[in-house]
Amino acid sequence: MQARKFLIYAVVALALILGIGYAYLTLEDFVKGPQIVLTAPEAGFVATTSIISLRGHTARTNALSLNGAIIPLDLQGSFSEKLLLAEGYNIMTLVASDRYGRSHTKQIEVTLPPLFPIVKPSGGATTTPTTATTTAQ
Repeated sequence: MQARKFLIYAVVALALILGIGYAYLTLEDFVKGPQIVLTAPEAGFVATTSIISLRGHTARTNALSLNGAIIPLDLQGSFSEKLLLAEGYNIMTLVASDRYGRSHTKQIEVTLPPLFPIVKPSGGATTTPTTATTTAQ
């Protein structure tokens, strides 16, 4: 009789543990939400060329966009995208969304210094502006 009672309690306990484990695995995506991990470029990156590669991976994500344009993800959630930078300070916004409609946003700030340096005269020389005048006929 005691063995049978113990067996019933053990089966009920096992069923509860399995039920809680299944509920956790099912709700894990909902609890954690989407995630973006950026591997390149690093924060505060100063580019030397006008084209850079944006790389990283996502977790628990259905869609990823960069400044509103959809970025394709592979089966593991990884992405790689080439970007054309403007001279100066560039801000890009990545948005990952999940199947529950939640989103996670990450901003990337990249600086591209002028590609052609401004040359100043050397040896104390000065420059004077040259003007051109045109008239229409």
